Amino acid sequence: MKEISAKIIADSISPQGVRLTTFEIEYPRFILAELNTHRMLSKNTASSRAIPVSNMLEMVRSDPAHPFFWAKNQPGMQAKEEVENWDAFGQGKYQWFGAAYDASTRAATMMKQGYHKAITNRLLEPFQWCKTVITGTEWNNFFYLRNHEAAQPEFQILAQKMYEAREQSSPHYMQPGEWHLPYYRCGWWTDGIGLAESLEDARMISVSCCAQVSYRKQDDSLEKAKKIYEMLNVGNVDAPCHASPLEHQATPMQNTIITGNGDCTGWKNYPPVPETWEDGITSYNKNSQFMSGNLSGWIQYRQLIPNNYKAG
Repeated sequence: MKEISAKIIADSISPQGVRLTTFEIEYPRFILAELNTHRMLSKNTASSRAIPVSNMLEMVRSDPAHPFFWAKNQPGMQAKEEVENWDAFGQGKYQWFGAAYDASTRAATMMKQGYHKAITNRLLEPFQWCKTVITGTEWNNFFYLRNHEAAQPEFQILAQKMYEAREQSSPHYMQPGEWHLPYYRCGWWTDGIGLAESLEDARMISVSCCAQVSYRKQDDSLEKAKKIYEMLNVGNVDAPCHASPLEHQATPMQNTIITGNGDCTGWKNYPPVPETWEDGITSYNKNSQFMSGNLSGWIQYRQLIPNNYKAG
């Protein structure tokens, strides 16, 4: 049976010691809403609207997502005990897997009746496994809340595996101008080390693969990347840009502390002057650290793209 999993696909650290980590994670879709409450982390997730119903049916029928802790009813949000007096199969499992079978039967009928996957696959969501690529610099609060016994057991398992993977990983040291690029070769791009593609092509491939998490296996060809770019409207000022896959690529900031006069000391004596900031910086936090979107210390690729959001 499928297990909750977490693997690091890019791990980098800036000269100022700010660490940027990207994971690919798989977990039961029923904890996706909780995962999405962590807004300081960028995510692209497999979509029910994009994956064919036949693929979803095969997954749900052969290996449906399920609880990993069969909790006994008790007051409060946290359940500390599992049910007792199980029979050979377990009544909880019997009811859960029976519901998955019932949902798959009805979804199959709707598919035959011609309903779109955006509707039909919704019946299967409680029993779907979910894949997400997730990137961020702000991991402390995530692990504080989720790698904890009070978290939902499935989320706690996921967070523990992510924490352990990050503890065992050695981040790649990067200078400004070098790029953290999930799914691109070793996970980064550095000029002058013999990589065949240009920086533009390398970023395009990374963006394409992050976008493909939502609906298919990875195709890391440049040809596919160009098609995905066109579909996302990257750089097209006349159409909405679907920019979330551009949040996983980044390069270290030259200066990470806000200043009013160009140095890194005494900034409180000066008002912020955005015109002096490095391109791609969008704000600063209460610790006077520059932010680029939801990343601290790193310039997020999305923030360098015109029309990456609708202002006003």
